[in-house]
Amino acid sequence: MTKTNKKIKQRKEIVNNYLLNSISTDGYNMEVSTDQEKLLFVISNFKKEKEHDIKRYGVEKAFINHLQGLPSYINIDYEYYKIMEFVKNELGYVLTDKEGDKILSNWWEYMGTSFIKLCNKEKINFIEEVLKNE
Repeated sequence: MTKTNKKIKQRKEIVNNYLLNSISTDGYNMEVSTDQEKLLFVISNFKKEKEHDIKRYGVEKAFINHLQGLPSYINIDYEYYKIMEFVKNELGYVLTDKEGDKILSNWWEYMGTSFIKLCNKEKINFIEEVLKNE
């Protein structure tokens, strides 16, 4: 594995851990202990809260838009300085102001697609799970 590929893999793991650690069941009277349970908890709440948006915009776009609304069960940073701290301190990027602005403008799409990829990694088909009739 090249040094670049190793760095990319490390950054993906950091983002995956960030997403998993941001999931909170506070106020939901529920306990989740495994990564799969955490991811399914988010998916379940998303389905309940955004059924209309899912039909209107599609699963991925509705989920990304939903994250921007700051749902209480997934606490993703939304303030510029916190996002930049994460990108610089955790992911190790050194950015110009212009690059920082670009990251900020793509932040929610990046978090949404990273969440979906994390689900796939954990053997959860995000789209199928959202569209599944219970």
